[in-house]
Amino acid sequence: MEPTLDGIGILTQPLGKAGVTPLSNITKIVSSIYQRVCVITGDEGYRYLQNDNNIEVANIESRPVCGELRRIVVNCFQQARMALLIVTRFRDIRIWIFFIGGESAMLPMLVSKVFRKRVVLVLAGFPSKIVRIHDDPLSGFLEIASRINLSLSNSIVAYSKNVAKERNLGKHSRKIEFLGEHIVDVSCFKPERKLADRERIVGYVGNLSVIKGIPNLMKAMSIVHEEDDGVKFIIAGEGELEKYILELISDLKLSSYVSFSGWIPHDRLAEHFNRLRLVVLPSLTEGLPNVMLEAMGCGTPVLACSVSAIPDIIRDRENGFLLKSDSPECIAKNIKIALDYPQIDLVAAEARTYVVERFELKKVVERWKHLLKRMDQ
Repeated sequence: MEPTLDGIGILTQPLGKAGVTPLSNITKIVSSIYQRVCVITGDEGYRYLQNDNNIEVANIESRPVCGELRRIVVNCFQQARMALLIVTRFRDIRIWIFFIGGESAMLPMLVSKVFRKRVVLVLAGFPSKIVRIHDDPLSGFLEIASRINLSLSNSIVAYSKNVAKERNLGKHSRKIEFLGEHIVDVSCFKPERKLADRERIVGYVGNLSVIKGIPNLMKAMSIVHEEDDGVKFIIAGEGELEKYILELISDLKLSSYVSFSGWIPHDRLAEHFNRLRLVVLPSLTEGLPNVMLEAMGCGTPVLACSVSAIPDIIRDRENGFLLKSDSPECIAKNIKIALDYPQIDLVAAEARTYVVERFELKKVVERWKHLLKRMDQ
């Protein structure tokens, strides 16, 4: 697909490894539409794009800091750097997509509006809710920044109607577009093994944090094992709870049925999903997890909490399974229900069909082109 429009910018906070796939997706989409793509990002995001000759990328450095005041100062410097890049190095770019972390990037938003840039704000997650769950003292600041950026943006991209409802975005309804950056390479993420030929292995793939429901998932594993010692578990990913998981496996002697594989490179995920009978995502809040769609593409059923965009994708016991709560007892009960579900082969097939019909690159690009062409006029 030949690019037809001139130039566009993408802004994100410095990213960890989990942010690379969504960043890769959004750059693929806009590169199919625009001849010039400029990205402001940092950390893993910058390292991923720095050798891509088709993308101009600017690096925003980050470093871990302690203390509320120091965090505020460092964040202000990062945002000032972003804003400066928008009006200097990338001054000719008229449209900016504020992506991961963009919802709290208040200074770049204000500068963009002063210099008459047009901004698409992508709601990649629910940052203010995340910091509230973590009892972060800066949650109030993020709430204010979010409200300002939602009001100032020219267009808001939400993954689904349920996200807009959960975020209480009714007053912004006229400028909300329901689409996402999610792309699944269905030629790669495809079923290689029938479910019946796979062991009873349940997997988690993603960030290892409280917000992803990891502590309750670990408790649920013990409950399942007590009832069915033939079920095995694999936890894959990295994050703040990695040490906690390893210590728990060692101290409680869980290694006979729980294994930790660490971070799995994206080019090995399809192989991993084809080992699993079920993927569990018990997150307290989400955007729309790419790993869920990629697992579905591999014909691997997903059991997930009914939060954000997930219930708009998964139809319970039709193309996946939904959790009514994130309690260990509920997770354990539904793992057993899913593993023993009589029509699970049909669920797996329907999951694959759903992803093929909606998340191939060409289909996603067409939806984005409709929005961006309208904004570029």
